[in-house]
Amino acid sequence: MRIASLTLPLRLTMTAAFASSLLATGCASRTKPASPGASPTPTPIMRRFVGQVAIVDIEQGFVLIDLGSNLYVPEPGVLLRASNDRGETAQLKTTPEQNRPFVAADIVEGHPLVGDQVFRLKAKPTPPPPASPGPPLPRPPQPPRSDRQAGLVLT
Repeated sequence: MRIASLTLPLRLTMTAAFASSLLATGCASRTKPASPGASPTPTPIMRRFVGQVAIVDIEQGFVLIDLGSNLYVPEPGVLLRASNDRGETAQLKTTPEQNRPFVAADIVEGHPLVGDQVFRLKAKPTPPPPASPGPPLPRPPQPPRSDRQAGLVLT
């Protein structure tokens, strides 16, 4: 019986300490709104692996990209980047010619090499801004309550 009487105050103390720690950290972790004069943050970029450069034809100005087992097949006209260990080597633009697992791409700029990895760059989707709360919705009219509906008994 004595153990039970000690555990209730201990439980209440522990619960109060836990709740106050949550409240304290919740207030401290809020982000401050950006000031109007602050520069916008840059949009993060995602790199999507497309394949590897299999053939380079400098005279005709195109490359063949080996997609391998990649399920993503870029549409014609998509801009791609070829790069290797030393950095970006070329910008490529896909053409309508496709014969799985190969996709043809025109060389827009640079000097791609066989074995370069090919990526598609795209901006990460940003979540939509939170909707601003509008005016509160009007409450529907309530029918008048009689004494019987309210459960009151008048004597």
